[in-house]
Amino acid sequence: MLNHMLLLAPELNYPDRDSVLVRVTATKGDKKVKYELVDLGEPQLGITAMMRTTAFPASTVAWMLGSGKVAKKGAYPQELCIPGEQFIREIRKRGVDVKLER
Repeated sequence: MLNHMLLLAPELNYPDRDSVLVRVTATKGDKKVKYELVDLGEPQLGITAMMRTTAFPASTVAWMLGSGKVAKKGAYPQELCIPGEQFIREIRKRGVDVKLER
């Protein structure tokens, strides 16, 4: 447990703020990408960081489906049918900052 806390400490140094950290590393062959998201709650609005990082992406996908931004029809895992770069652009508009490292 202590090792995890030391690993996260530099990114989550907000002692008085609700925060969420998400890191994803994907590798295919010799290609590797990393995504990182650090989000803070908005207590003055009654919104936690977890609310922001679950509801905002879900509503973004719903918007993309409703506005015809998703080409595939039917039941698919979202990683196979949601245009990734456009999704990230859209959630950034909602204040959720995703950093990409290639």
